[in-house]
Formats: sequence, structure tokens, C-alpha cells
Amino acid sequence: MRDKFVTLHHLAKARQNGVDVRIISNGTKDKAWTVVEAYLEKGILLKYLPLENFSLMVADEKECKITLKSKEYSQKFNIHVKDKALAQAMHSYYLSLWKKAEVLKVPR
Repeated sequence: MRDKFVTLHHLAKARQNGVDVRIISNGTKDKAWTVVEAYLEKGILLKYLPLENFSLMVADEKECKITLKSKEYSQKFNIHVKDKALAQAMHSYYLSLWKKAEVLKVPR
């Protein structure tokens, strides 16, 4: 879980520099709520959508990273895409998922 707080530090710094930082949490709704709360406190936008088997990170519509994962394999497979057209398509795809995702709120 420590790596999630290291990531939070980097994302919070990027956000302070004017970067639009959004995270769609996937998998189950059973979350590490202390981590979620820390991200929300730093102003990181979080939503939830139950996607499985992949994750997507898009940077400035210029590059993206697609991670393929499966319970059948012990490792994940990362694809780092530096093609601007594909990165723009993945950015558009991400924003369409963002519209469908539900706002993630810490249960009280």
C-alpha cells in the first residue's frame, strides 16, 4: 500500500502544477478507504467503474500505457504507446468511461 502513497505524492504535485488528474478505480468496491480518503483530500478526482483485465493511463494525449492483467497469469503485461493518434483515441475512450463511472465516496 505504501506505493499508492508514493504515487499520491507525485499526482498531487502534478495537480498543483495544473495537470488534470483523474483516476477510475476498477475491480471491486471493496477499497482501501484510507488510501481513497488521502487521494480525495489532495483533490484527486476519483470515480469507480468495475472494469477487469486492464488499466489505462493517458498522458497529455501524446502517450499512454495499457496494462493487461489476468488472474490466470502471475505478471501484468504493459504496453507503452507513444503513437499520438492512438494516445488521443485512448484519451477519448478514457473520457467516455469517466462519464459512465460513479463518483467514489468514502463510506461514513
